[in-house]
Amino acid sequence: MNSTIATITHSQSKSHSETFEKTSHHSYNWYSLLNIIQFINKMKQINTHTLLSPDDIDISIEKIKTQRNTPRISSRIKEKEKNDKIQMDTISQLTKQLQLFECVSNGNEFSLKYIKKLIKENKEMINSKNYEGFTPLYISCMNGYHKVVELLLELGADHLMRCGKENEEQSVIEVACRFGYVNIVQLLLSKCKWPNELIRQLKETKWENKDIRIILRQFYNKNKRADSINKCFCFM
Repeated sequence: MNSTIATITHSQSKSHSETFEKTSHHSYNWYSLLNIIQFINKMKQINTHTLLSPDDIDISIEKIKTQRNTPRISSRIKEKEKNDKIQMDTISQLTKQLQLFECVSNGNEFSLKYIKKLIKENKEMINSKNYEGFTPLYISCMNGYHKVVELLLELGADHLMRCGKENEEQSVIEVACRFGYVNIVQLLLSKCKWPNELIRQLKETKWENKDIRIILRQFYNKNKRADSINKCFCFM
């Protein structure tokens, strides 16, 4: 009986061994076939007339791999360089803007050169606003920096731009009137053109500084007479 069991076990193990060998043989053949197919596909991309030895095949295949990968890598590098440049430009712009507001806030003779230099490098900064909603011209008028105000007007600052937080916005001439800077108010009136309605409102406001009230009233009356004369000439 033992010999019978041994015979059966031997035949089963032989059967499993043969099956495994067949499977392994088929797998080997399949992978070999795949390799041949891949090799043929690669060879289609190679100019076989230029091959002088088997080593040239490997070199040509490596070139194909490199050529396939290079455009992807190159496009990614270019995209990264582009994004890095945008970030650096933004940081540089913000840094210069902070420098401008710092110079304007100082308002001394030394700052005037840097204000002029920074604005000439980027003219859009002249009407930029800080976190409080103030422009460089507004800050200068608020602090009474006559020379800075004069420089900013010469460089093209927008004197009609309203500044400050929402629902609390003011014009540069309003803030100069509020803080009582007579010389700034006179400079703004002489250098800039103002809507008659705004001047009328300023004239009727009870400013603390009496001289400012007088200046505004005189300026308003002068403009009113000029308008009347112009109308007379139009009807003639």
